[in-house]
Amino acid sequence: MNTVKQTGTAQMADQPKKQRRFGVVAWFANRKLTHKLPVVIVGMALLVASTVGLISFNAAERILVQRLSENFDATLEARESAVMAWFNAVDNDIATQVQNPTVKGALTLFTLAYRQLGDSAQQQLQDAYINNNPHPLGQRQNLEESTAELQYDRNHGKFHSYFRQVQQNAGYYDVFLVNADGDVVYSVFKELDFATNLNKGEWKDTGLARVFKKAMEADENIVAYDDFAPYAPSHGAAAAFFAHRILDGTGKPAGALIYQAPVEVLNNVMNNSNGLGQTGETFLLGSDAAHRSDSRFQDGHKILEMTGTMALFEAMSRWFISLMNWACPKWGRCAGSTNMVSTGCWW
Repeated sequence: MNTVKQTGTAQMADQPKKQRRFGVVAWFANRKLTHKLPVVIVGMALLVASTVGLISFNAAERILVQRLSENFDATLEARESAVMAWFNAVDNDIATQVQNPTVKGALTLFTLAYRQLGDSAQQQLQDAYINNNPHPLGQRQNLEESTAELQYDRNHGKFHSYFRQVQQNAGYYDVFLVNADGDVVYSVFKELDFATNLNKGEWKDTGLARVFKKAMEADENIVAYDDFAPYAPSHGAAAAFFAHRILDGTGKPAGALIYQAPVEVLNNVMNNSNGLGQTGETFLLGSDAAHRSDSRFQDGHKILEMTGTMALFEAMSRWFISLMNWACPKWGRCAGSTNMVSTGCWW
């Protein structure tokens, strides 16, 4: 008896739940057609509007992504063109200068004056133009001629203004003349590499020495290049070097003209914010995944800092444009650099 009562009570308790569950359906089923039709029409309209809205949103998203991609590609192409133009300008400049009689004559006269000083050439010239230079560090280039009364001084007074103009007009950090023996017989800025020997001296393992050796071993019309790396004589600042050998009157290598390029030149190209908004940036990477330009943001990366991991570099590399594709075939810079330099954009 108790069982029957309990079962009947449970069935009665389930009835309100079923009624609530089917109440809306039952209500709609009991309505007249004239009442149902507006509801169906509104429901269909809402469904169609939602579908159209979703399709429109997806289409708009695709258009936006396409436009961003196009802007991205255009920005990369502009940066690539600017970097290529800079390399091209340096190549043309140094190739022209090595044919200039002023440059050839300067190398000849500086070499003769250097050799006249014998084994003490480095010490005498560094005393005259570095240790006893009346101008402070960073302004030594303002000394036209030392008071040491050397034959070298007269040559320096004759040619220094010309090479300073070459350096300033193109924005190079420094300009060097190195004779066939590897002696740095001239530089504009007179840092500690001046008057040293690149084959056996203190800086024989630096970028300056490497690019000199590449230039002396390269074919006649090849511009040698050594990639950005810390350069001790410039207080550890990152520097790249371009070099072209100079031939004497008989067609034999007499030495090389070398340009030291600062990172600021490439920073001016890569840190251009046009087309990047407030958060985008472009930068250069080497094949070692290290940066070849500084970030345009104050707290961003610095040149020669690693991107993080090679996996990140490889993941990003699909956005990059290799400059080696044009540098090697056109100028033979493969002989001068083992690092691929690329340009890319990171959003």
